[in-house]
Amino acid sequence: MNDVRVRQAIAQALDRQRIVDLFYPSGTTLATHVPPCVIDGACVGEAWYAQDLVTARALLTEAGYPNGIDLTLSLRETPRAFLPDPVAVATDIQAQLAAVGIRVTLDVQEAGGYIGKLLSGELRGASFSAALPDYPEAWNSLGIDFGSTSGPAHGDQYPRLVALLDEAQRESDPAAREALFTQINNEIRTQVPVVPIANGASLIVTRAEVRGLVASPVAMERFSAVSVEGSNTFTWLQGGEPAGLYCMDEEDREAVRICAQVMEGLYGYAVGGTAAEPRLATECVASADGLVVECALRRDVRFHNGARLDAGDVLDSFAAAWDCTHPLHVGRTGNFRGWSWIMGTLNADACGE
Repeated sequence: MNDVRVRQAIAQALDRQRIVDLFYPSGTTLATHVPPCVIDGACVGEAWYAQDLVTARALLTEAGYPNGIDLTLSLRETPRAFLPDPVAVATDIQAQLAAVGIRVTLDVQEAGGYIGKLLSGELRGASFSAALPDYPEAWNSLGIDFGSTSGPAHGDQYPRLVALLDEAQRESDPAAREALFTQINNEIRTQVPVVPIANGASLIVTRAEVRGLVASPVAMERFSAVSVEGSNTFTWLQGGEPAGLYCMDEEDREAVRICAQVMEGLYGYAVGGTAAEPRLATECVASADGLVVECALRRDVRFHNGARLDAGDVLDSFAAAWDCTHPLHVGRTGNFRGWSWIMGTLNADACGE
């Protein structure tokens, strides 16, 4: 897998449209780039490879593997919105890659520990992952996985990709950012750290008596808007149990969805969409250089115990996730990966990083 020709062979051996057509719900689209095209300025540069079995075999031969290779594909059995039938998709990929001599062994992992193994780089060979952005912006779809703060989930870092993403993160001019993301997407296509397959549709099925439930494209449905005709109980079934509920220290969307019900941010998403709306803040204004953001808090917001929300509470919330010396920087794993990938870490030595 360290040979780019092997990765390119895998990319060109797959009929990704077949996978989308057979295993994904209506509304799903074939991924032409790693970021979905609904994100402004993200879906630029050359489109992904079409299936080309002749080229795939030639690349393997050129890399020194005329008789193919053995490859482990790790997955968790539990369905997810981005992968409705993991075993079926993995089995189809196994059959497709066999056509060019890549012999795939499926390694079905326990669901609860899978994400941790993926993010720490323990899974060898190939694995399934999803990029459900924390916010709908091009860098967030790519920088977390391939930028300077990315972990080993997708193998070693790619220096040119890191440099381009770091530059894009600092750039605020839309035209300049689009030019950078054109280079970034083309570099991903060349290096093949991942193979994008599908932009999954957001679908929810409810009983007829459920009212007010709207699917969220970022798995953050708002249950407070839901009512059930003839009952005061709402029962929700999802793909798995949340691994934990110390919310800033969780990446699993099963946890994020539950966290969205019990925590409120300065801003939040509009129901059923990704437009940012003020919540605990009435407004946040960024400086011209984007380095300073000033927020005004909503007045007379109270916690469940009657205490009034103030700027100190906001500061503590940020510090607990950001600062390794903060007494509440504990969580389930203590890694706070999602936060640190976007914002970095303060006093990292205290976390043993």
